[in-house]
Amino acid sequence: MAALSQTRVPKFGTLECENYHVLYSGKDGIKAAGVALALRGVANKCLLDWEPVNDRILRARFATTYAKTTCIAVYAPTNESCESYKDTFYQSLNDVTNKIRIHDILVVCGDFNAKVGCHQDYAPTVIDSHGLGEVSKNGMRLIDFCVINYMIVGGT
Repeated sequence: MAALSQTRVPKFGTLECENYHVLYSGKDGIKAAGVALALRGVANKCLLDWEPVNDRILRARFATTYAKTTCIAVYAPTNESCESYKDTFYQSLNDVTNKIRIHDILVVCGDFNAKVGCHQDYAPTVIDSHGLGEVSKNGMRLIDFCVINYMIVGGT
């Protein structure tokens, strides 16, 4: 499975492409932003349901060996985007996250357009000591999202 961002495919739907089953979510009539999940093999067979939330968030649920797994694919606004647009994105992401069933394994992946740096003083449970560089404004938003939802940053 792979999360794809900036797909620029309008509307939402599914398509088959080179042995992949692609779930995509975009904007009506506009080739901008867009997010997708590319599934192959077992991941495709395990797909239970999916929801195109908006042009930047897509949710899919899978039946895995020990538990159900929900994957949220994201394409966050850039640092240059207006604050209200970023607020709306993170509010939508929180809304989707809050609807996930409590026993599901949750994976949020994609492009957060964020630099989380090495910010252990603020969120030692979110970022291990392996972070590098400075924290961007979007990085702080991502860290706050992780703190609120008891998540970690697993890779950047």
